[in-house]
Amino acid sequence: MLGIIPNTFSSTKFIERGRDRQEFLELSLSPFLGLAEAVRDRTKDAMVVELVKFEELENKIKNLIKEHALLKKRNSELEELLKSKGLELEGANNKIRGLNEERNSVRTKVDSLLDLLQDIKVR
Repeated sequence: MLGIIPNTFSSTKFIERGRDRQEFLELSLSPFLGLAEAVRDRTKDAMVVELVKFEELENKIKNLIKEHALLKKRNSELEELLKSKGLELEGANNKIRGLNEERNSVRTKVDSLLDLLQDIKVR
């Protein structure tokens, strides 16, 4: 079905009515299509921003997990070191106790020898 509807580009040409409707719809809806594209772009931008925020959050969580694992390992190492130092300290205290007992024993012997020497008269 042909109609006599002038083309917007040339008033002397005649075009088919179906094609004219398509052009009319495209021309009349083009501002809305631009708006829809802008909304779509903003939505994409918002989604990208949210994805970036989620990626940042994910990275922070991963870093916290790594840091937690390192701190847990360091804590374990320090606990082992503390046990080791505790055993060293216990050994040193036992040695000091033994040396103190030995010193007291030597002191007692020296005192008894001095008592014996007092009984001897020097000429």
